[in-house]
Amino acid sequence: MGAGHARKLERGASGFSMTHHHEQVQQMFGAISRRYDFLNRLLSLRADVGWRRFAVGLLRLPASARVLDLATGTGDLALEVARRTPAEVRLVGLDFSEPMLRLAAEKLRRAGCGERVGWVSACAEAMPFHDGAFHAALIAFGIRNLPDRSAGLRETHRVLRWGGMLVILELTLPPGGLLRWVCQVYSRHVLPRLAALFSRKSAYEYLTSSIEEFPAADDFAQIIRSAGYRCVHYQLLAGGIATVFVGVK
Repeated sequence: MGAGHARKLERGASGFSMTHHHEQVQQMFGAISRRYDFLNRLLSLRADVGWRRFAVGLLRLPASARVLDLATGTGDLALEVARRTPAEVRLVGLDFSEPMLRLAAEKLRRAGCGERVGWVSACAEAMPFHDGAFHAALIAFGIRNLPDRSAGLRETHRVLRWGGMLVILELTLPPGGLLRWVCQVYSRHVLPRLAALFSRKSAYEYLTSSIEEFPAADDFAQIIRSAGYRCVHYQLLAGGIATVFVGVK
């Protein structure tokens, strides 16, 4: 799997077609791509770095494994995988935002990992890979952005080998209590205003609404099971501000 780009794929009436939602989110992330890493660190107080490390630490990979990083964005998760695995492990970073992919490719090139990663511009619900192409798949802070999460999970299941692991890291609301209230106040009132100083306020208003709309951990774990995965479990991070979900094909 060498470096390269695959154009966004569309299927006919019997399958997935690119929606208006995709286009809106694609344009939004393209517009904020240059400030994306800076704002992630600022708005999470760098907690996102530790969360990615935790997620990658769950992987159990064979030698010469092939790993898929879905919704790779600027490549932070792919870089973490590259840093913590042998040089024989190869990666593909997939995203539908080409400005993000360009930044990701440059980031990993500077880190000396560029030759290990191929970059693909496509939607997660319609990936240009053959069945069983990957030993593991990860997605960090991206499953919320899929208009049809079940379709994305089924498509990821298709491209995984039997026994392959899916790891999902996502921003979530704590189950309840004071921490949940504090997170809602921060995400609704503080985060968009702070982001507006450096980027598009609307993008981070979207972030808030997408977090609040995301299913509870038990419910999303069941959605993962319904897509065909087994041994599904999850772990709350920072009291539930983020959650890691794991499933096996």
